[in-house]
Amino acid sequence: FRNFEDKCPKEFLDSLELAHKFVMSLFNKYDEVVLGGFSQGAMITSHLLTQNLDENKLKGSILYSATLLAKEELIKGLDGKKPVPFIQSHGREDQVLDYNAAMKLFEFMKLNRYEGEFISFTGAHEIPMEVLHKTKSFLEKVF
Repeated sequence: FRNFEDKCPKEFLDSLELAHKFVMSLFNKYDEVVLGGFSQGAMITSHLLTQNLDENKLKGSILYSATLLAKEELIKGLDGKKPVPFIQSHGREDQVLDYNAAMKLFEFMKLNRYEGEFISFTGAHEIPMEVLHKTKSFLEKVF
């Protein structure tokens, strides 16, 4: 496994910028939004929380198979932001992204006042049905 905690590649920042533009279009169209993603999309999602979004419309976030990336940028960006509820999942046998790094992201979010649930499952880099069922319950709570 590679450690992404101290890395912030230019390509990531470019993707974050594009995702931010797309998310802003959703915020203009909808009154309530939950942001989410899988793997790289979940890493983008965690950093979208640092952007200037309408905190009244943002209801939560979903982080499937995420890891802690660009920790310093995340620290600076989350400072002063209104925390939103989140749900995070990760397989204990994930061969792509380290399970322990996912736990670091979860602990980091909790330290920054975000209320969340971590769903650990027997499996790899995937989204099993048990995670989807818990996500359904999460969405019912935030909406």
